[in-house]
Amino acid sequence: MTKKILNLLLIILVVLCAVVMSIVALTFPNKSVTPTQPLPPTLPSPSPTPVPPKKSFIDPDNPLQRTIVGLTRQQEVEANHEIISVTTQSDGSQVYQLHSAIEAVPDTIKTKNSQVVYEQVHLPFTSSQPGAMSLVELKQKYVEPEEIITTGSHFYGQFAHTYLYVSRGVTAVVDSINEVVRELQFFEPMSKETYLQQYGADIAPPDSFGERFFE
Repeated sequence: MTKKILNLLLIILVVLCAVVMSIVALTFPNKSVTPTQPLPPTLPSPSPTPVPPKKSFIDPDNPLQRTIVGLTRQQEVEANHEIISVTTQSDGSQVYQLHSAIEAVPDTIKTKNSQVVYEQVHLPFTSSQPGAMSLVELKQKYVEPEEIITTGSHFYGQFAHTYLYVSRGVTAVVDSINEVVRELQFFEPMSKETYLQQYGADIAPPDSFGERFFE
């Protein structure tokens, strides 16, 4: 009798183990372990898109500047400003003469392919007039120049210095005695050599005025 009871208990224990294992299998299903996939190679970060240089270094505070080089169209020049004269160059460009702050000397605007590529602005001699600029104000606006040519000017004389900011499309003719700006030129950024060839005709060559005692 005792042996039968032990056998019965053994059977019950086996059944209970089977039930428990079934419950565990249903509760925590066996997940197949997949091998770790290799990570994709790290791609280099894209280089930032370079910012194109400005067409020219614009002075928004100068009331005498009429155009934005590289943006203003020829039609705008003809429609918005009183033209004294216009001539066509051999390369097809148009050169416009306009009234300036100096009564006897016109300002100049040059267009090519229907777009402004150059503007010459004469500044008034009197500091109280609109657009007048001192050398200090020039440096505040444009910082130190890339180069200063001190050989003089055919128009302004031996004490005129030309301040070059050609990589930003600006030059200034400065009266070195009174330290005032006489003229501003705006153009497409270029090298010094290209500027001198295209727009530097007024710059006097060395020793044009002989020995200068006051510099």
